[in-house]
Amino acid sequence: MMKVRPYYQNGFLSTFFPIYLFILITAYLSLVVISALMVPKFNTTTAFVLMNGMIFATNSIIITAYFILGKQLPLNRKLLIGVLVALVASIATLISSQLHGFEIATFDYIFVPVKLINLGMLFVIPASIAISKKGLKSFAKLIMLLGVLAALFNMYYNYSEILRINTIKSTYAVNFQSFFLNRNTFGQFMALSLIAHAIYYERKHSIMSVLIICLLILNLVLTFSRGAILMASIFLTLYFKPWKLSRMSKNKYIIGITFLGLICIAMQPNVMNFISSIVIRKESGLTGRGLAWETGFGLISNTNLIFGVGNFTAKNVVYELLAHNEYHSFYIETLVSGGLAELFLYGLLFRFMYSRIKLIRYFDINAFEVYQAAYIAMLSYAFIESVSFFSIGYVDTIFLVMFITIPLMYSNFSTHVERDVKEVQL
Repeated sequence: MMKVRPYYQNGFLSTFFPIYLFILITAYLSLVVISALMVPKFNTTTAFVLMNGMIFATNSIIITAYFILGKQLPLNRKLLIGVLVALVASIATLISSQLHGFEIATFDYIFVPVKLINLGMLFVIPASIAISKKGLKSFAKLIMLLGVLAALFNMYYNYSEILRINTIKSTYAVNFQSFFLNRNTFGQFMALSLIAHAIYYERKHSIMSVLIICLLILNLVLTFSRGAILMASIFLTLYFKPWKLSRMSKNKYIIGITFLGLICIAMQPNVMNFISSIVIRKESGLTGRGLAWETGFGLISNTNLIFGVGNFTAKNVVYELLAHNEYHSFYIETLVSGGLAELFLYGLLFRFMYSRIKLIRYFDINAFEVYQAAYIAMLSYAFIESVSFFSIGYVDTIFLVMFITIPLMYSNFSTHVERDVKEVQL
């Protein structure tokens, strides 16, 4: 029998740590709320950057203290080597960018240690920590409830516009963004809330569960964010597996009636016309994404395909040429920012995470199916939106925590199961 890697698992801390990670997400989100509702363009100020930095520094101190409390906590050497390789690649990117004559953005110099610290705090250390199912569900419940709060606030704040939604001629005439900076970010959070809902309620679909799903989906559609709607649609389809609905006992009737009702509503001529012209918006095409992608490929073909030009340097280029803040594709943005080297490292990361997620099925089949569907949905979404993980701020933190930190720690939960499972190789 092979030796089992020990995991630091304290009853209170293993339950509280996921709650702390939710607090971290809401701390970053609070700055977004200030900019969205209280101080316009606060997100463009130095104060916004400094406050994000303070949250980042505080989090680093707290997780370091958490690490020190567990003196027996072993760190995965292979992951440490991976972080070192990522550091070398990031430094090589800066050198390459300078050699190609680029004016390197100041934040690219800051981004190197930030990425290194985030990898340590929210990836390497959590890889040696186990959280309980109670901890997982506590985190999922909090994310879901925050999603419900955002949805209800959106309906209250935009009540009059929602009532006349059938009269709008363009999606740009309204902006249903709740307390987020834009509707795409709000739609993204609605999709993530649906994932959290699936973790918390599992397949025990009560009336309250169905009402929450309907509320989240309604607000998701109201964002008119096609990318977020696509991600949620892929996730819900893969998770609920409607072609296998018969295995879900009495819950199938609740879900079946709900979906049948939605289909009947969608089949109404005026609703179909609304969905086609306002939600799908075929005439809008890629809404500028094609130009952003073309710019990215053009930039990388004239520089260093191996190491890229740097994260913020790449964003500065697309902003100067197209007035876009991003390339609207995680894969293209990663290629331009860090080259093939960074794309390869992300490939290793996702491969490692899938290996960890597969361990979850030995003790929690629902969580395994949720994360399997969520990863496929997220990686599909990444083709048309700039998903990010290791920088400072709300978006990076929620994706890092939900898709890497939490499932990684939960995969360590059942140590007695791991005695019969071969240790995952990086």
